[in-house]
Amino acid sequence: MSATQPYTIQTLPVLKGLEPELQRVVDKMRSTTTVQMELLDEALAYVVAAGGKLIRPAQAILSACIEREVDDKVISLAASVEMVHTATLVHDDMIDNAELRRGNPTLHKLLNPASAVLLGDFLFAQAAKWAADTDNIRVVQIFSETLMTIVQGELRQMWAQF
Repeated sequence: MSATQPYTIQTLPVLKGLEPELQRVVDKMRSTTTVQMELLDEALAYVVAAGGKLIRPAQAILSACIEREVDDKVISLAASVEMVHTATLVHDDMIDNAELRRGNPTLHKLLNPASAVLLGDFLFAQAAKWAADTDNIRVVQIFSETLMTIVQGELRQMWAQF
């Protein structure tokens, strides 16, 4: 499950001007580690290294630029947004019993379903911490409302199958 090699972001051409900020977001996400849980650290690195187009954090950065400079709080916001997305992918893959995500084995196939759920939960918790690091209560409120909407949507989809 090794994914610890250096990670170079690959953005859409329209986002090239944001590459330094997006690299900071990815670096922040890759810095997520635990204390004395090597397997969890490896799983976190594996999931984050899977990468993506970084559209969500780019939107967060661009929105923040209307009001302020891109500082550590903006990077925390952008990392929070992307980490929520990553957590939902971990959970979705398990719920849908997906074999692959972006050409790589899904986490629940590498480990087990219970570990994947807990890792997804850990990612949500990390995202919540970064949302709180913005020191903006409105961001925290939107974050919690977003999580409730995500979970309600997943439950509706699951229960509709019955």
